[in-house]
Amino acid sequence: MFRIKSGVIDHTSLLKTVEKRWGLGSLTARDKAAPDLGDVLTEKPRTDDPLKGVKIPVSSSVHPNQSQPSVIEKLHAAKVALLPLRNDKGTYDQHMPPNLSSSAEIGEYIQTRTAAWTQHLARLDDRRKSRKPGKGNR
Repeated sequence: MFRIKSGVIDHTSLLKTVEKRWGLGSLTARDKAAPDLGDVLTEKPRTDDPLKGVKIPVSSSVHPNQSQPSVIEKLHAAKVALLPLRNDKGTYDQHMPPNLSSSAEIGEYIQTRTAAWTQHLARLDDRRKSRKPGKGNR
């Protein structure tokens, strides 16, 4: 455990440590007044193996709901569905995602739609680069 003589260790202590280590000026009065963590750090490499003899736990059971999509997967799919991509008819009508009832279906949907979005952005970038300046571009 590391104890400081005065002050409170918080995120500004990291800033103070970096500033002190590399001779940088303070960004604000708060990090200027913060205690640094230099006494905890050492430049000597460790010679021991802190994990020697530690058995890494491995689960022997399968996730009970692996077929059911998680809340985060559902949110991710909902956000991906909002990407403005052309449909099969070539229009940007509102996209309705398919019925996604499993994690695998959601994963495939997210991957496919994200790949289409990446390709769309690449095409837009290519068009921008191919335009010649002064030819009516705005």
